[in-house]
Amino acid sequence: MTLGHPGRSPDPVVHREAGAAGAHLAFDGPSRAYHATDWRVPELLAAPADAGHGDRLLLGADTVTSEMPGMVHLLRPLRPRFEAVLGKELTRGWRPSWARS
Repeated sequence: MTLGHPGRSPDPVVHREAGAAGAHLAFDGPSRAYHATDWRVPELLAAPADAGHGDRLLLGADTVTSEMPGMVHLLRPLRPRFEAVLGKELTRGWRPSWARS
């Protein structure tokens, strides 16, 4: 099961519990628009990751319209922030799903 947009309810306890129950958490949001919950995403990813559920984290970005930065924004300017919070070990293999072999 995948739960989408868990950042809209920024409760790390709920996120840890969902990961423990086997759910994948699809965080979507980091964008140039800096929506209200964008700044929380790295810390929200840390709660389930620290509980051993880092393999269940999914990241998305606004990729549907030409005005939004999409995956490039996630993997270039935001990656150092994710690495600082989550560690390089967890973020080492992060790349767009379309780039995987």
